[in-house]
Amino acid sequence: MQFDHCVIERLLAEEFDRKKWNEPLLLLYDDRLTQCAELLAKEIAEQDDDLPLFGESLVTALFAALFTAPRSRFKAYQSGLTRSQLSRSLDYIEANLLNNVRLHDLASVAGLSPSHFARAFKTSTGLTPYRWVIEQRIHRAKRLMMRGGQSISIAAHLAGFANQSHFTKVFRRVTGTTPGLWLRDAG
Repeated sequence: MQFDHCVIERLLAEEFDRKKWNEPLLLLYDDRLTQCAELLAKEIAEQDDDLPLFGESLVTALFAALFTAPRSRFKAYQSGLTRSQLSRSLDYIEANLLNNVRLHDLASVAGLSPSHFARAFKTSTGLTPYRWVIEQRIHRAKRLMMRGGQSISIAAHLAGFANQSHFTKVFRRVTGTTPGLWLRDAG
């Protein structure tokens, strides 16, 4: 495989290890990379354009695993976002929840590279940026269904999901139940 040097350098910024870029990688057996690549292939096959943040995060994680030095990755895992960076990031997510939140845009808000941001965000919140956005959308839909009395399809739309089918699939994955059953049990 070949990768675009400029794209990798932009994604990884100061974490980019030029030595790893120049070393040929012949046979690679790494379960984490395999899992990441499988998730990426599945994401591409499903072509879910509703929230590209998941695919972007997978690509960034894959490149970080391939082209950063281990000590750089360890350092990034140790330090989360500053209070100000986290606050700006969460405000940006809330303001753009109905739009396609992009990893690059979130990283820019925090003033970090996408790879560093993704790891620092998870260190700070316990969730990946993608998972945070999904959970915020689910919380918004729940509030709309409970307090606003909105139908499931309207709540799904107002929470930023492409359609009710997509909403139901994501809702079940996050909560373990369907929106209809959750609404019945919550009411």
